[in-house]
Amino acid sequence: MSRLRNFDLPVKSIGFNLGFTAIISLTILLATLTACAAPATQTQQSPEGRDLASVDGQTFPDPLDLAAAHLEAIGGRAAVEAVKGYYATGTARIVGSQEDHVIVKEWVRPGEGWRMRWDVDGFGRLEHGFDGRIAWLVRPGQPEDAVRDEKYREVAASRVLLHPEVDLIGHLGAARTIGRREIAGHSTWEVQVTGPAGSVQSRFYDEETGMLRAIERDELWTGQLTSILTVYDDWQPVDGVLYPHRVTRIPPNGPERMRVLESVTTEQVPPDALRPPAEVLAAASEDRYEVEVERDVMVPMRDGVRLATDIYRPLGAGDRLPVILIRTTYNKAQHGPARVFAERGYVVVVQDERGKWASEGEFAFPCKQSSRYDGYDIVEWVASQPWSNGRVGTYGCSRLGENQLLLAAERHPAHVAMIPQSGRGAVGPHSYGGAFPLSMAAGWHPRAGTKDRTDGDAQIPLPEGLHYLPTVDIMQNYGVGPTDWEDLVTNPIEDPWWQTHGYITESDSFATPALMVNSWYDEQTLQLFNLMQQNAVDKRTRQHQYVIISPMTHCRSEMASEHTRVGELYVGDARFPYWETYLRWFDYWLRGVDNGVTGIPRVQYYVTGANEWRSADEWPVPGVRPAQLYLRSGGEAGERMDDGVLSHQPPEANQPTDRYVYNPGNPVPSRGGILSGAYDQSDIEQRADVLVYSTPPLDDLLDVVGPMHATLYVSSSSPDTDFTVKLVDVHPDGQAFNIQEGILRARYREGFDRAVWMGPGEVYEIKVDLHATAHRFLPGHRVRVEVSSSNFPEFDRNLNTGGDNVTEAEWEIAENTIHHSPTHPSHLLLPVVAGVEKAQANQKR
Repeated sequence: MSRLRNFDLPVKSIGFNLGFTAIISLTILLATLTACAAPATQTQQSPEGRDLASVDGQTFPDPLDLAAAHLEAIGGRAAVEAVKGYYATGTARIVGSQEDHVIVKEWVRPGEGWRMRWDVDGFGRLEHGFDGRIAWLVRPGQPEDAVRDEKYREVAASRVLLHPEVDLIGHLGAARTIGRREIAGHSTWEVQVTGPAGSVQSRFYDEETGMLRAIERDELWTGQLTSILTVYDDWQPVDGVLYPHRVTRIPPNGPERMRVLESVTTEQVPPDALRPPAEVLAAASEDRYEVEVERDVMVPMRDGVRLATDIYRPLGAGDRLPVILIRTTYNKAQHGPARVFAERGYVVVVQDERGKWASEGEFAFPCKQSSRYDGYDIVEWVASQPWSNGRVGTYGCSRLGENQLLLAAERHPAHVAMIPQSGRGAVGPHSYGGAFPLSMAAGWHPRAGTKDRTDGDAQIPLPEGLHYLPTVDIMQNYGVGPTDWEDLVTNPIEDPWWQTHGYITESDSFATPALMVNSWYDEQTLQLFNLMQQNAVDKRTRQHQYVIISPMTHCRSEMASEHTRVGELYVGDARFPYWETYLRWFDYWLRGVDNGVTGIPRVQYYVTGANEWRSADEWPVPGVRPAQLYLRSGGEAGERMDDGVLSHQPPEANQPTDRYVYNPGNPVPSRGGILSGAYDQSDIEQRADVLVYSTPPLDDLLDVVGPMHATLYVSSSSPDTDFTVKLVDVHPDGQAFNIQEGILRARYREGFDRAVWMGPGEVYEIKVDLHATAHRFLPGHRVRVEVSSSNFPEFDRNLNTGGDNVTEAEWEIAENTIHHSPTHPSHLLLPVVAGVEKAQANQKR
């Protein structure tokens, strides 16, 4: 095994003399807060490390003179050397955004180490540091790990120097002034410095003030070496030394990031503050392989189109190795987990999808047939390579999960295991009750769905941009490059067009053991889990289908923490040994390691409210029974919060109906839900077009685990309208958190293969799919249902005309009615585990 054993590299071994009194200032640290600095191409420097360059007869300042001027400008060398350490806090945001999405904390001990932590709203923790021996990095959704790359570790060690200007040449290496450059409206001198790891950076000193204005160098930015310009502003005094409190990072493409420090204190940071997490210390002691990457291997598909493929090979692991395949829409060069698997002895093959990034061909979002064929062809190619043992596993989330499931339906004999995460899109558009998932699709297409390789060049302002009508023209209106948007929105779900693209159907069969990963606040794959068992080609495949359901949102299961929040809802310690399980899974199927992984429960799921993991061997889980909660009211469920009731007792003959007005020009705003999580709905419930039905406070626990639906008896003044249902947990303090939701476009009440219009005043039975959940309603909480006709922009608006909702720009106002009587008993059907009888025993009206 070719193991990296250099964790004993002390700070002094990087070629610096750290024995001076102190080296201080935030500059070098702030320049690299969010990215892992990495070396650029080395340039030739003068041997003594200092030049007086001359161009057109003009002599440029000595780099050491510029460094000295900077020290004087920020408070003087003596004041700089007097500071022994610092702790800073602040926030970070994308430039132009009004919201702070990230809490930033920084610690540093000069000459010993540093640590930075970013708490990213909705994503988890990003943390990295250097303790004098180990460089480490914690990224949301990936294993906590020590960084083994030699050059990165050298750069990390150099960052214990808070201010190289104290001894520019001694600390950063050869330097020369190469000319002037305007930075953020300021004329600066550019000093090019060759760093200790062979990196080259440019440092820009303000001609007028002498202060360091910016640093430009290659860094790891979204997985690639990228030249980043970091600009420093708002210098404020802290204990006699000026520090930049606003730092803006400018990549060559993509949005600028700004960090604002709100508190900076100079203090002696305790050594324990720099200690790596326990998981990092454990990882540092493990044997790992060095990894060699071969980029952009062009692999031909059956039609001659070549797809760009990166191959990660573990050095010294053997001649013929198991392979993990990842096919992505999102740029193969940015896929971090590839190295995680490769360091553990797998060859990892990461491929750009057809028409994306470095691959040839044309991208087609709905064309799952090409995903099937391309997936089959790359497995065929991989299995035949001399470095492959012929056993291929697949991995990835979202579109990457869809690709695995579509490949599995082709049943290539070398495809022996997979971990598809959040891949419900492989089965088509029907999970939304005939409505279109507007915000999800409109957010995705500009970022990842263009056909001319302009992903990310244009953005739709959310949510205001989604009000634009007609919906079909949204992309064109905001300058998004060509996409499949128009085809997706103009072909209704009953159109045969959808059947021509290779989506998974009940006629498909499967031969690949699967470990599915999904979450409650996502497009759910539990039906796929059952379909793959039902249509397995043999007993072995049928018995080796597994699923893990977290409480998280889309592709964020691994980001759960000890104190997990999903949106605003606290759900406790939702951690799970994902990466340990993934590695055991592949070790078993690809290497033949008898590690017992197939003995895990077939279904593992997290129960919110109870905040605990549970397991079963089938879905729906055994031991649940249906419980009906009937909608009842005095006819004012949209006017009074205490009028609408959920009751175990069926409605009486004299129950009045509940009416409300649905105006597409003023739809009910989405808050939380699919991809977003749980948020307080209490202010939205005050709207007159939201009907609210609640139980009294519960006397006992109520565990709801399994698929749910609502049966409503409805009528409308319009030929077509939507009906939305939201299951809500009302806390004793009045906060009302969405647990699950559903929608039905009324024209599809008889099935998704045809549209049937409503007659004015006629009463129709509709069934709204609420998907599935595992949630505990605690004593003192209320079970609540919200009923309305819009949930925008999560779903597109029904314009109430009976026409085409995506090509029309005019709407009609509808008066919609919910009936609840002995002949029209609207109700909610919940899969109850225990406690419902006592909770409902005294419910009477």
